Amino acid sequence: MNRYFPYPTESKVDVDASTQESDGRKVSGVYDGTRRGETTFLKLLALLGQFKVSGDKDGILTVEGNKNQSGELKKWKEIAPLVYNEVDGSERIAFRSDASAAVTEILPFPAIYEGQRVPWYASKTFVGVVIGGNLLLALLTVLLWPVAVVIRKRYRQPLFTTKTDRVLYFVSRIVCLGELVLILAPIIAFSQGLEHIVILGDAINPWLQALHIFGWFLMAGVVLLIIAAIRFVRLPRHGLWFQAHAILLAIGGIAFGVFAWQYHLLDASLRF
Repeated sequence: MNRYFPYPTESKVDVDASTQESDGRKVSGVYDGTRRGETTFLKLLALLGQFKVSGDKDGILTVEGNKNQSGELKKWKEIAPLVYNEVDGSERIAFRSDASAAVTEILPFPAIYEGQRVPWYASKTFVGVVIGGNLLLALLTVLLWPVAVVIRKRYRQPLFTTKTDRVLYFVSRIVCLGELVLILAPIIAFSQGLEHIVILGDAINPWLQALHIFGWFLMAGVVLLIIAAIRFVRLPRHGLWFQAHAILLAIGGIAFGVFAWQYHLLDASLRF
């Protein structure tokens, strides 16, 4: 292609090597496009759409998901302060900083949208580790629950001696199951909606309302997870793993509640 439609002459680089290296570190981070859902639970899709900008030791950048025709990540070299030209290409990107000189935005060319820098606690990596780890713990808890019951019955070793503890234990497992349902339900619904668009019409409204109500009941269950953790830690003759497991379920429940609130899984609105 370059033989018949050659790229313009390579842009003059007006940035020294040390500045390229420092600017590469400065612009590296996770960004989120401005064309995204922000006030509905479609914010979940925006989380998945975040992209990472990385710089190597020479200040050459790569942008996650930005590939050339060969399927390789495009490389970008700084040609002016916070302005980058594609290596062996003609495209450009630029970054914008605020009054404190902190880089806050990435702008493609043409600038039909912007990429806004995401704080570390809102990045898909951090959220994925925290929420994904909690959901994995919840899944294992639910799967191993009947196994533990069978083993205790087989050897006639009850876990608790009081009814209150047994109820809290049972409810904590139901809450774990509920966390999985609250995440999987919208994913399944919208995956089906991609094949049958009518599902995403008014027919989904009662299910959304039910999901919101279920979410608030689940948040009440998270409070019980905290109560259960406080109580189980004080129980005698229970191992360290049992106590740590109860604490992790409570912490994970709190994190899941914040996640559900931030990503509008608890909103009463039917808009999406």
